[in-house]
Amino acid sequence: MSNINLRLAAVTLAGVASISGQAAADNVDRAAFAELFNEPVTTSATGAPQRATEAPVNMTILTQDDIRASGASDIPGVLERLANVDVMRSFRGAADVSIRGYNAQSSPRLLVLVNGRQVYLDHYGMTNWDAIPVQLGEILQIEVVSGPNTALFGFNAVAGVVNIITVDALRDDVDEASVSVGAGYTAGSAIMTTRLGQDLGVRLSIGGFDADAWEGDDVAAQTALGTDAFDPNARTVALNAAYALSEKTRLEFETTWANSERMERYGDPMVSDYETNSFKVGLFSDTSLGMFNAQVYSNTLDLVMQTAFAPLTIDNSITVASASLIAKPAPAHTLRIAGEYRLNEYDDGLGTTSYNVHALSGMWNWQASPALALTAATRYDSLELQREGASPTNFPLTNDAYSTDFNEWSLNLGAVYKVSEQDSLRFSAARGIGSPSLLEFGFQLQVPPPAPGMTVFYMGNPDLAPAVVYNVEFGWDHNLPSIEGRFRAAVFWQLNEDLRALGVTSTVYSAVPMIIGSGGGNVGESEMHGVEFGVEGRSGDIHWDAQYSWRSVEDDMIPAAAVATAPLAFETTSPEHVATAGVRWVGERFELGADARYTSETMQFGVASAGFDTLAPVDAYVQVNAQAAWRASETVRVELSGRNLLDAETQTVGISPNERSVVLTLRTSF
Repeated sequence: MSNINLRLAAVTLAGVASISGQAAADNVDRAAFAELFNEPVTTSATGAPQRATEAPVNMTILTQDDIRASGASDIPGVLERLANVDVMRSFRGAADVSIRGYNAQSSPRLLVLVNGRQVYLDHYGMTNWDAIPVQLGEILQIEVVSGPNTALFGFNAVAGVVNIITVDALRDDVDEASVSVGAGYTAGSAIMTTRLGQDLGVRLSIGGFDADAWEGDDVAAQTALGTDAFDPNARTVALNAAYALSEKTRLEFETTWANSERMERYGDPMVSDYETNSFKVGLFSDTSLGMFNAQVYSNTLDLVMQTAFAPLTIDNSITVASASLIAKPAPAHTLRIAGEYRLNEYDDGLGTTSYNVHALSGMWNWQASPALALTAATRYDSLELQREGASPTNFPLTNDAYSTDFNEWSLNLGAVYKVSEQDSLRFSAARGIGSPSLLEFGFQLQVPPPAPGMTVFYMGNPDLAPAVVYNVEFGWDHNLPSIEGRFRAAVFWQLNEDLRALGVTSTVYSAVPMIIGSGGGNVGESEMHGVEFGVEGRSGDIHWDAQYSWRSVEDDMIPAAAVATAPLAFETTSPEHVATAGVRWVGERFELGADARYTSETMQFGVASAGFDTLAPVDAYVQVNAQAAWRASETVRVELSGRNLLDAETQTVGISPNERSVVLTLRTSF
């Protein structure tokens, strides 16, 4: 390892927790650390390299082996193996992901990163998983944090964090291509890595898929749009480079492009065409003062949405600059100071709504004893909203109404106590902040009026308050050497205040002429408590795992929340019981695996038989997946995977029943 990684390893072995800043995570040699510790290493819990079992938060790391064994064709399919992760597939190619319930259309509660760069879309804070410019074959691991972590990562990390870590362009040599075919489905990908001398590595990855819409998609599209459903497709390209300026300093570069077309719903179904671009530069250096890292990146989104009454065009751009310094003034203490600036802009064709965010964060970690580590992190965000340019004719608000601001603080506390060689106790408490998105602040759209002589606008609300999420959790980890495994348990409580929704207010701004605005608002709060268990083990070539998640959700929201454009009723839409189980066998040339997921009964919006905005019952269901692989040679691998095998169609959540699929993949390395 380089001097940088040797020092990071020393920090880790000393029990240091918490570097802040997502750039630091991009420069940790996770593969080398995992080999050293015989378990995955993460930075997503606190920012510093830690063994997964020592993280002060509830975290699961899905490794390359887990991803390959899942047989999934996309990242949500990989995440579905976790009982505390919920995946809502309203249409083929359209997935919403949440942690511990609280899933919704275009869910804005989950922060999704690729190597520390946010890939959730800031116009509404949602994630288009098909437009993430990463191929499954280049992912080193997926780090899943449950619960708020906004003191480290900022807005949107209120339900949790999914940090997708790819292989390193300089350290890892990955070259492979794949082709997949199934009924109404084709996909392909290619990953190419090259070394230009000893100090420069470059990786290029491309991929995409084409799929036929589900039959249920056609039913929903005919009802809402009067046409057959759109067949989803996606194309992505990513270029990554890493250059070692010296043994102590490293420069990274990334640029990406993605295009995704699909059916989706926000209220009623629509056809959406997403095009995203990104550019990032990062610097990491081991200085005499400590570990310094800085990064600058920009994301752009061009979105065209074909709705039942008019096409909508959304142009969104975000620029983020951040830096942090981590110092160790004493052997048992680590301090961090970090700063971040972000400019987020939304252009609706007439004017531009934007906000600036200035943030400062700090961390203190104390290794109080060899058995006890304590961590405290806090962050202060100052947001300033503004609008310039024109608005639709007769729009009731002036640009001055958008000159607002708010200041909020986040907090994460953690403690890990190692009771014995086999047992560890974990405590965490958090106060997280979820900022309103640009659409929630500043959307302006004239919609067809219910009667002649009226002008009606569908609009955001510049006076929305940010959501505040409180979370407390206790956990216990127990190693099981006799089965080469581990048992995990956690009990948690969460309170969500000032939840938001669009279309919950109706205001008459003028009687003559009649001007009405349907706007957004804070709709109330929701409380959850729950318990989670998980166990895994190994016997020879067989590895198995089982997980269970129980959540009880109680809403206290105004009646309008249930008839919002994207209705909220978490008490009935969040499943109370989720259980998963999986087993896989790995032989010399063959691999076999299967997994199952049970989800208890819920009520869901969008079931076609009941109407898109009406709650209808969805029975408890079981999904079974299976995978088989044959290593034909050192460079050729053939895979057969089946998803949702028990039934031709399964009504899970949302609009369309999810259909059975069987996919054959040929994968070759070179």
